Amino acid sequence: AQAMKLEVDKAYKKRRRQAEKKQLSQDLTPARQLAPQVQGIRYDNLRSAMAEEGLLRQVLKEPELLQDIAVKPEQFSSPLLGRAFAAFRRQHAQGQEVGLASLGEEFTPQEMSHLSQVAQRRDTTLSDQALKDYIRIITEE
Repeated sequence: AQAMKLEVDKAYKKRRRQAEKKQLSQDLTPARQLAPQVQGIRYDNLRSAMAEEGLLRQVLKEPELLQDIAVKPEQFSSPLLGRAFAAFRRQHAQGQEVGLASLGEEFTPQEMSHLSQVAQRRDTTLSDQALKDYIRIITEE
């Protein structure tokens, strides 16, 4: 019985060390944390894509901003995020509610999953400076 308990404890400690090592590896790679979690979606320019995501979140929270944003969807480094921005612009121009709910026909389920993850991130601070920074990064890169 004692030998069995030692084996179980040993296996438990080994598994816990592996989990801690894996977590440490993930914590030390912020780029991996920021990259899309949906399979098949990749960002070529992570810095620009983060700005694009931030811009989309601000637009979803304050659709009136769309009138003042001079960025074109073609300037987005991520084609998916550019298409989403174009769709939000179109919704706003047509007087519709700006949001993801009515875009299901235009995007694949994987794309919708990624866009909803983008929209749900809580790191957005609504400010004019953040908006200007997002636009500057998108136009520069």
